[in-house]
Amino acid sequence: MAYRKRTIFSEKQKMEIWDRWQRGESMGSIGRVFDRGSSSIYSLLESTGASDQ
Repeated sequence: MAYRKRTIFSEKQKMEIWDRWQRGESMGSIGRVFDRGSSSIYSLLESTGASDQ
């Protein structure tokens, strides 16, 4: 099984992810924009406390 390298989002990408999340997009749809799984998005949002909403 091939694993992807760890994704490190730029500040601009983080802002776009946050904006999309605030507009109500799902983690899966946001992940597809960045060619990443929803777990990558969840990890980012979890670190800000946003995934608890």
